[in-house]
Amino acid sequence: MLLYYGPIYAFKKSAEVFDLRTGEWRRVNDAWRAKHSMSRRYDSRTTIFSPEGRLYQVEYAMEAIGNAGSAIGILSKDGVVLVGEKKVTSKLLQTSASTEKMYKIDDHVACAVAGIMSDANILINTARVQAQ
Repeated sequence: MLLYYGPIYAFKKSAEVFDLRTGEWRRVNDAWRAKHSMSRRYDSRTTIFSPEGRLYQVEYAMEAIGNAGSAIGILSKDGVVLVGEKKVTSKLLQTSASTEKMYKIDDHVACAVAGIMSDANILINTARVQAQ
């Protein structure tokens, strides 16, 4: 899952950028360059604040979570029900096993995932080790 949903740019030393979405070089002004290069200085780590006091990695993660499908767990006296919403972004994309929301941790443990799948995979693997 991508953490950055905006355009992807490659910079030249001149006042041009290459937009990977359109495949074209285009001229930019100094304000545009300052805005995009400033955020790039502070978005590589979760613990580095920008001059405005923002944590860009946390903002990217919150945006990804907001776009992800929901997962709900219901506990009753007879058992547990796990439900996960699978969002399909395009009808042209094939769903694969890597987009599943339900995971078996052990014979007696399962989990439902909502949010960033790469983070979930790390947590699932850790839970599987702990459950043994």
